[in-house]
Amino acid sequence: MTAYATPADMIERYDVRPIGDLVADNGVSVDAVGLATNTKLLTALADASGEIDSALMAGGRYSVDQLAALTGNSLSYLKRLTCELARIDLLERRMELGNSEEFGKFTKLTYDKLERLRTGENLFNLPESIKASLVSASGPSTLAIEQLNLIRDRVGNHYYPQRILPYGR
Repeated sequence: MTAYATPADMIERYDVRPIGDLVADNGVSVDAVGLATNTKLLTALADASGEIDSALMAGGRYSVDQLAALTGNSLSYLKRLTCELARIDLLERRMELGNSEEFGKFTKLTYDKLERLRTGENLFNLPESIKASLVSASGPSTLAIEQLNLIRDRVGNHYYPQRILPYGR
């Protein structure tokens, strides 16, 4: 399975210079061309995709096939989330960069997004997910209950407690 985002998606969302610095271990920043095949960036994107799979499968809301079939804005959001998680992984490689208060806030916001998807508070635009999130309640109407001709209605209120109808009377 391929990652949900590519190095090109990462470059579209973040400045290439810090990303190039984060994946370089020899002190020489990797340029945009080099990022396309950089194993550290590709690994971070794959790890981020795996983290998304893990969270959303645990929530039981999406399958891998559904996530791979996303289009439009939902696909863009999935790519964004993948890039954010990959960026967190890359920053953690450089713990001196990953200890800031700003990093903590960014990490919390990203994981909050993932949690909202996991719990179903937020949804990707898939018809079956949207349909599953809609609550519908059905049952007999007040009129239907009254027309059942139950024994309570035939003998009056002397023997049975008062009925509380679902929609008032």
